[in-house]
Amino acid sequence: MKTDKRGHVRMPPERREALLAEFDRSGLTLTRFAELAGVRYSTFATWLHLRRSRKAAPQDKERPKRVRLHRMVTKRESVPVS
Repeated sequence: MKTDKRGHVRMPPERREALLAEFDRSGLTLTRFAELAGVRYSTFATWLHLRRSRKAAPQDKERPKRVRLHRMVTKRESVPVS
């Protein structure tokens, strides 16, 4: 596997996605799967978190519509000051 200057293993995005898909099917714990895949737990957990957050994000980047708020006027009772 390729490594960067700091010795970190460089994983192609396709391989990363394949590992994540395999993890979903495996039924193993994240700790055990990362160990078998030869990836640090923290790295694999980060990949999983990023993938889940991308799926949860709304797909359309459309800006939300503006909402106009109106003041609500209420009648106050006068309270005697002592």
